[in-house]
Amino acid sequence: MIDDYELRKILKDNNLTFPRRVRDDLKRDANLDEVIKILSIMKKLNIPASIIEKYPKILYTSSNNIRTNYKLLKDNKLFNYNSEELIQILLCDEEVVKSNFNNISSKYGTNEINRNILSLQAPLQKKNTLEKYSQLLTPEALISGLTCNYSEEEI
Repeated sequence: MIDDYELRKILKDNNLTFPRRVRDDLKRDANLDEVIKILSIMKKLNIPASIIEKYPKILYTSSNNIRTNYKLLKDNKLFNYNSEELIQILLCDEEVVKSNFNNISSKYGTNEINRNILSLQAPLQKKNTLEKYSQLLTPEALISGLTCNYSEEEI
C-alpha cells in the first residue's frame, strides 16, 4: 500500500491529476517502486501526462514488460506511432506483442506492422480467427481487421 502523501508528491512531480477513485486504487493496489520506475520510463519516452492520465492502467504494468515491448519496437525499427498508440502497445502483455510481431512480420513484413502499429496488441484469438480468411483478404485488410472493432462476419 502506498502512503497518500508519497503518492500525491509523485503525481504532482509528474504533473498528473487523477480522480480520487484512481488515486485510491493506486494507493491500495500499486507498488511504489514500480510506479516510480514506470513514470521515469514515460518521461524518457516523452509520453505526456495527459496520455498517462487517459491510461492509468500503465502504472500497474510491470516496468520490465514495458521495457521489453519498447525494446522490440526499437530493435525492429518500428517508429510509426504516436504517444497514445505507444502507450497502448506498452500496456500489452509482452508475449502477445512478441507473438503478433513474429507472426505478422514473417507473413507480411515489418512494413505492414509500421502501417498499422496497433496490430501488435491484437488479441491472439482474433488473429487466429482472421487467419482463416488470409486467402480472401489483402494483407492491409487483414491487419486492419486485427485492430478494428468489427466482428468476424463484418470483416
